[in-house]
This record gives sequence, C-alpha cells and structure tokens, in this order.
Amino acid sequence: MSYPPHYDPSMSDTRISYDELLKANKMLEEELKHLRSIYERNSDIKDPGTGFSTPANILREIIENSSSYFALFKITADNRILILDLNEKAASVESVSIADASNKYLDEVFFQHRERLVSLIHDTGGNGVARKLAVSEDNSDSLGHYIGFNLAYGNILVMWEPGGNQKNEDLAGQNMLFEYFAEMFPEMIYELDVSGKVIYANNQALKFFGFSREDIAAGIHLSKVFPGNFPRMMENLNNLNTPDQIYNEYNITMKDGSLVPIMAHSFALFHDKKKTGYRGIIFDISKQKNHEAKINREKNILKHLVDSIPEAIVLIDRDGIISNMNKEFNSMFGYEREEIIGKNVDELITPDYLRNESYDLELVREKGRLIKNTIRHDKEGNLINVSLTVVNLTTNDETAAYMGIYRNITQERKTQIIQEIVYNISAAALNQTEIKDIYPT
Repeated sequence: MSYPPHYDPSMSDTRISYDELLKANKMLEEELKHLRSIYERNSDIKDPGTGFSTPANILREIIENSSSYFALFKITADNRILILDLNEKAASVESVSIADASNKYLDEVFFQHRERLVSLIHDTGGNGVARKLAVSEDNSDSLGHYIGFNLAYGNILVMWEPGGNQKNEDLAGQNMLFEYFAEMFPEMIYELDVSGKVIYANNQALKFFGFSREDIAAGIHLSKVFPGNFPRMMENLNNLNTPDQIYNEYNITMKDGSLVPIMAHSFALFHDKKKTGYRGIIFDISKQKNHEAKINREKNILKHLVDSIPEAIVLIDRDGIISNMNKEFNSMFGYEREEIIGKNVDELITPDYLRNESYDLELVREKGRLIKNTIRHDKEGNLINVSLTVVNLTTNDETAAYMGIYRNITQERKTQIIQEIVYNISAAALNQTEIKDIYPT
C-alpha cells in the first residue's frame, strides 16, 4: 500500500533549525577520528572524479561508516517511498536487515515506527525544508526524534536523534556534519561567531560574494562582507536570544558596485545555555524583486488606465461584495471608497423593485457577459438610467470575480422620451386624433 501525504493535527510542529539537525548526530570518538581521516584524505585528492571527492561519495561514506542512524529515501511518482540506502545503525534501530530493506518500498518492509517515519518523509518532501518529528506517538522525547531533509534529485536523508537520556554532545562532530551537508545545498549557508566573524561559508556563498577558503581562514568580518548593512545586521542577530529564526532583507554592494537584494534566514547557536554564534541561509532575491517591481508598475499603469475611463467600473465577488472600483464609480453614485469596500453592490445602488436582477449573475456565469439597460440610484436616492455590462472574470475555468461597467444614459433616455412624444404628436396630428387619445388622463 502507498502512503499519501497527510497532516495530523495531534502532531507537534515538525519544523527544525539547522542547529537541531546537527544535534541529532552524536558521533562517537572513534567514528569522528575515522571521518576526519576521510576528510583529510579527500582534501588531498586532485582528481574530482575519484575517491571521495564528490558529495555523493562523501554521503555514501558517511552512511556506510557512521554509527549514527542514516537512511536515504525517495518519494516516487506514484507517491510511494523507496528505501535507497541505510546503514547498520538504522537497520538495528528499525529491526531490519540492510539486504532485505535496500531498494524496497517502505510499505513492503517492517520498520518499528513506520507510520511516524512515513509522516516525516512526506512532510519533508512536501515542504522542501528540514523537518523533525518525535518517534513516540505521544510526541515525547522518550524514543528520540527522526530528522529529515531534502538532498539533490529529490532524495530525502533521515537521521535519528537519541532521546534526552541518550544524548552525548560532540560539537566537533556536529560541525563536521554541518559542513559536509551545507555543501550539498544549493542555497548560500554561513556561520558566524558572536562578534560577527565569518567561521564558515559554503561554496555557493563564497562564489556569490567573491571570497575563497583562504580568505575565511585568514579571517573575514561581517563588516567587510556587508559594509553598509553591518550595524543593522548585528543588531538583528544580537536580538536572537532563543532558537527561533529571523528573516531580514538587506541590499548588498557587489564588487562591481551593483546593489543586490538578499534575504537572510538566521538563528542563534547555543551551548550550555550560552549563545556561541549564528548560522543561516542567504537567498539572492534580485529576480523576485525585479518581478515584483514589474508587477507593481503594471498594476499602477492599469489603475491609471481604469481611472481614466469615463464609465463607472466596479469589481465584485461571487456574492456581490465590492472589492474595488474606479473614480468614475465614486463620482456617479456619490460614495467615497471607504463607504463601499466590502459592501454588497445591490444594497448600495439597486432600487428595491429591481433587486430580483441579482439572478443575472447566474446568467453571466453561464454566458460570460450580460448587457442591458436598467436603473440604479445614487447615495441620495436619485434614479439614474444606466447601460450595464457585466463580465465574468475567470481563473482556471472558475469564476474569480465579476466586473460591472455602468454608463450613465439618463440624458439619452430623456432625449428618447422627448422624441417619442414628438413622434406621437405628429402621428396624431396627421390622423386628426384628439390629444386626449394620445395621452389619456
């Protein structure tokens, strides 16, 4: 059977910070020595196609040699979960053999806490960010936590953080894993100490800002990277006194002098209840800002265009509630904008004896457009003859709103009535009809 994505309101919030993610992997001392040797050996390799020089090889080495829980999954096109790989620790915790579980679907293999694992994997895959979920059904810390985050090509890495009585802090192991996994992310990831000195930046960040590993080793302060924003950035970071994240936008000056807007998601690191530094992710949002600016320009042009139209225009939802209008609508019916936003259009301008015209919206929904001559009244109750056009505005073949266009034809109607009277009088004179027969009293 497959497991569709679902949300259980009884579950605690599964959002996780990078700090929590790293705390999940408590490496034993001998394991750390082994991973350090791999890292040192990898640093000496010149050919990027050999040894452990690729992220995939590094990840596989960690999975196979780590005594911490590691399992790799993928959500397939039919919404099933495929077990790509797992190490001995994961197999031991879940009471399965590696041979029986690898390359099998999760619903075909017995895992001790499969339902919780399925929830975490779908939550991680659906949200695209790291997630954390208690293994225990009561959301307690007794059985530890599953931690999942997305890797390249849609793969999801799941780790297990021991419960409170099983934890054994090892900051060196955390930092090593942090740097390994940070290089696999497409976003820019950084770490600072409490003074603002750059401790670490992944390759994406180094490339974006134009620095090197040697620059980091020599010492780079945040004031050099963000000279114009440094005071405000440090003020925002200094206000981080809990594990919560903050989201801030800044404009940075690139080496060519151009300004680039970025979004920084930052959180504080704590050890023994003492703040030790900051980590976070930086996004280049210049394309988003350019797109927003283009949309705003087009909206302003459209607004000026609509306001310059001599007809009164109103936008209503499917229940007839007004969401917007142009200046001519305010002028024709005598209402200020604040008086009519959120009000029913018929209650404001439709005479009581014409309220049955509300059924016309159903016709508009069917035909897409309705044109008719009718009567409306202004704020003071004065009747206005109007030519009304109602248009159905659709999105994805569903009605999103209606647009009403009113043209004041009161003068035209008066002229028409006068012409009818003159015509009737002329016809009566030709037929020698008594005037009382034309307009009987």
